[in-house]
Amino acid sequence: MFKVAFFVDDAKLARALRNLTGVSRGAPEVIPIVNVEGEEAAEGMHGPPPKAAGNGSLTDLTLRYLAHHKPTEIAIKYVQDFLVSQGKSRGSATYVVSKLIEAGALKKHGKGTGTRYRVNHDVLKGE
Repeated sequence: MFKVAFFVDDAKLARALRNLTGVSRGAPEVIPIVNVEGEEAAEGMHGPPPKAAGNGSLTDLTLRYLAHHKPTEIAIKYVQDFLVSQGKSRGSATYVVSKLIEAGALKKHGKGTGTRYRVNHDVLKGE
């Protein structure tokens, strides 16, 4: 008996699972790989396994979101809304913002409810 692990394109997953029915024992473990980098997923059967574009942390996801959407200034609500759209907790926004400030990607301006954060696009270019 063997354990077999392989990568399959999302468009071909159903067909692959149907083909395994009757020859495999037990239910297969299906793990989605999000944010695949470049064209590695489309290289065909003999290409290298796909790599994720980031490490999947909340900070990394937010950095990539900021780099893609290119805002110049944000409020904490911007990060909260993004995290909720990703199925994460709204309360994680303060943690994420503090990590982005440590990384130099954001700079705090103002106090209280008027606090805004300027986005340092030079740091985002390194992503």
